Amino acid sequence: MIRYLILTLFCLSSTLPISAQDVDMGDTLRVNALSGLHLRQQATTQSLSKKLLPYGHPVVVVSESKGKPVLLDGLTGNWVRASAGRDTGYVFNAYLTRLPVFMNKPVKDQNLGASLEEYAFEKLGVLDSVYYTNGADGEPFHRMTIFNLRGGHQYIRHGFWENEEWELQLLNVRDSEGIQLILNLLKLWGRSTPDIENTLKKMHSTGSTLINDAEVCYRIHVFKAGNRIIIRISSCGS
Repeated sequence: MIRYLILTLFCLSSTLPISAQDVDMGDTLRVNALSGLHLRQQATTQSLSKKLLPYGHPVVVVSESKGKPVLLDGLTGNWVRASAGRDTGYVFNAYLTRLPVFMNKPVKDQNLGASLEEYAFEKLGVLDSVYYTNGADGEPFHRMTIFNLRGGHQYIRHGFWENEEWELQLLNVRDSEGIQLILNLLKLWGRSTPDIENTLKKMHSTGSTLINDAEVCYRIHVFKAGNRIIIRISSCGS
């Protein structure tokens, strides 16, 4: 049986390319670039690197950038002055996040939805939950459990007649934080390609990419609704 990983993205308030928005002075954030983030002497990629900050490393924003946003690696953001331990320099804020980061590779054979659920429960934390079902039989059937998470985020587990969905709603996060979150999960899961990365970063109002995978089939939707970024993973047929 041939199955696929299908990645579909859309944004209700489509903005190309992804904007990182500003961060505030005094904010403590973490590096969300898996390969690390350069702390540079000046606010440019041409400047010498003082050190490479590893993935997950905390940094404190010393001063906000007053320059115009710049495009770097498909993300629009600003250079901010930041400190990491005893070192101070400039970092590109599209690769900083307030969210917890994935630190471990998904368990072998764990499905992608389960990995997202594990992140929601273990990294964000559950406050309470509510269960809903429409009581229908056959194709109209729908059940869901809504988990309220710390920080106003939500995780929703959907069950339909022929498939399941796992949905993470992130409240008041920057576009780049949501995109980097799912992109890092795909990389750690071993299912990322340059085409997928480019599609994620461009965040087209419609768009998809397809890769073959031996045992799984998922559709991933990433979109923005009001002040929430929603990551939705759906299982699909063969």
